[in-house]
Amino acid sequence: MEYTIHGFSQENAIKLGLDDRDLLILRWFVRFKDNGKMASKIIDGDKYYWIKYEGIIEDLPITNIKSNDSVYRRLKKMSKAKVLKHKTIKAGGTYSYYCLGENYPSLIDTDRKLSDLNPNTSDIYPNISDLKSDGTDLNPDQKTLIPYPNTNTINNMYLGKEELVKEFSNLYQSNIGVINALVAEQLIGWSELIEVGLFKRAIEICTEIGKLNLGYLKGIIKKWLNSSITTLEELEAQKLQNSIKSKCNKSITNFNKNNSKITLNPKVHNFNGSYNFMKYSPEELEKMLLENSKNKFK
Repeated sequence: MEYTIHGFSQENAIKLGLDDRDLLILRWFVRFKDNGKMASKIIDGDKYYWIKYEGIIEDLPITNIKSNDSVYRRLKKMSKAKVLKHKTIKAGGTYSYYCLGENYPSLIDTDRKLSDLNPNTSDIYPNISDLKSDGTDLNPDQKTLIPYPNTNTINNMYLGKEELVKEFSNLYQSNIGVINALVAEQLIGWSELIEVGLFKRAIEICTEIGKLNLGYLKGIIKKWLNSSITTLEELEAQKLQNSIKSKCNKSITNFNKNNSKITLNPKVHNFNGSYNFMKYSPEELEKMLLENSKNKFK
């Protein structure tokens, strides 16, 4: 039996109930999602990509898929097999967003899989020489729905991203654990959203609390992203703001507690220890004080 089909394990694909057309669509998604041209959205801490069904039909005529519904059923099958994860967003229309699921790593060819001990950025990113501007490798005459950038742009983009992702990978591997393909996808997504200093702080929090796992790390970063915090400076600014707010609230509480203990002299004010003297005019208050003084010297 041929070990791989379109770069995926044929044996594991069969176990997951996938066929060659599913794998071809999956390869299309993996190839295109990180080229910077697909619309994406962070949902529950994961980076999802919008798939336009017409794009798959146009780019992969070899699949003989003719309708959007057929594409949807294929993607739904892969979502059910946990090779993909699916979210539907309704905002000015209905859009289907996808990202790689927990069973995706089982399909990856072992020759391209990240090493458990020493991940290489060449495994995280597709080979630049494989990217073609005139179409896909399966159908070179068919123009792609989302064109590739030119070779110089690709080289510049990936050189910068490789160094950044390498920093994220080293921090994760040194403190949390080994990096598989699913973790690599998460690290790539985070490297595009937050600075490395903030990522380092998230790992420090995991270490301080003793929760050295991906789930807890995702929870920390998700909370920050929900608060629009993407840099260490923004995190420190929020901490300072919260500290000032806390001190103000504490001062107000103490002020209220102290004033609640104040009682007015009923002999002078005859207001039952309240602040009802505010309803008297200055002239009336002066007259009352004079009368009280006279009584003292009788």
